[in-house]
Amino acid sequence: MRHTRRQVGAALQAFGATAEQAEAFTGKPIVRKTRATAREQPVVNAVLVYLRTHGIFAFRVNTQGVPLHDGSGGYRPAPTTGISDILGVLPDGRFLAVECKRPHGGTVSTAQSVFLGRIRGSGGLALVARSVEEVVTALTEAGYG
Repeated sequence: MRHTRRQVGAALQAFGATAEQAEAFTGKPIVRKTRATAREQPVVNAVLVYLRTHGIFAFRVNTQGVPLHDGSGGYRPAPTTGISDILGVLPDGRFLAVECKRPHGGTVSTAQSVFLGRIRGSGGLALVARSVEEVVTALTEAGYG
C-alpha cells in the first residue's frame, strides 16, 4: 500500500518529527487542515490517560450509531442519546461520567445535561471537562485527589 506524502509527513509528526523534518523527508510542505478551534478528541484522550494512570477504571463511549450496510454510508442513530464521552467507576464504587468538550467553545446538549443530571441524582460523579485540570479539580473536590 502506498501512502501520500501528506500521510507520511503526518505520521512523522505524530512520532515527534518537526514539520521541517517531515517536509525535508517528503520533499514537499506538509499542510494539515485545521479548524479555528481545537477538537475534543485530545481532551478525551488526555482525560482517559489521567484516569487510568490514577487507577480509575474508565473507558470511551462511542455513541455514533450503527453503520448501515446498504451501501449508503449512513448510520442508524444510537438508541440512547446524551451519554457522556467517558464512563467509569471510582475506587469506592461510585459511577463516573465525564462529558468532554473542546477547550474553547462546545456546548452541552439538552440530552447530555439530562444524562449528567441522572448520574448526579443517582449518587454518581458527573462533570463537563474542557481540560484534564478540570477533571483533577472535580476529583479532588469529591475526595479522590
